[in-house]
Amino acid sequence: MAPQGKWYGPALKTGRGRISAGGVDKPVRFVPVAPDDEETNQAVDASYLEK
Repeated sequence: MAPQGKWYGPALKTGRGRISAGGVDKPVRFVPVAPDDEETNQAVDASYLEK
């Protein structure tokens, strides 16, 4: 995603956000991940595929 996106850039700048889904609203923390951080990228992919 482009850092200049409407929500993405500000989320990375502040590190804070909110997620709402299925009637649940939660505060979240955003952190950048290096493209070559394979361990983290694979963990995110695996979690997403479990959905």
